[in-house]
Amino acid sequence: MLETIPYRPLTRLLREIRIRYYTHPWPDEAPSITIEDDAESFEDLLRNWFDFEGMLLSYRYEGEVVNLRRPAGEGTKDRQQEIHLRARPVDGEDALEVIAHREASRYEHKRAHIDEVDLRWLSEDELEAVITTGRLDAPDEA
Repeated sequence: MLETIPYRPLTRLLREIRIRYYTHPWPDEAPSITIEDDAESFEDLLRNWFDFEGMLLSYRYEGEVVNLRRPAGEGTKDRQQEIHLRARPVDGEDALEVIAHREASRYEHKRAHIDEVDLRWLSEDELEAVITTGRLDAPDEA
């Protein structure tokens, strides 16, 4: 039965819908860091070493080439949290601008996730920690 589902065309359709209807401007106000890497290598590092995963159905920021998430402990009211990391190419350089925020889990707290309850942008130091150790060195994740 499952072999009859046209996964590739369905995935392409969902990706196109996401790009066309769920794209937002890049949040220039978010803290960011620049790393010297390409999108494929950076994504492989995050997936293979730090258990980040992709999700086809999430908002897309203009220009993003990496869009990954991973669990990140608990926030307020014992809500499970996740780190949502994105990256886009830096013009004229072989580099990526990286941003991330911490928010309620899309799986366990759908309404809070959509309503952006507990959402906060990671600082530059926190971004550095996430991409070098896989951990968020913040007081609320101890």
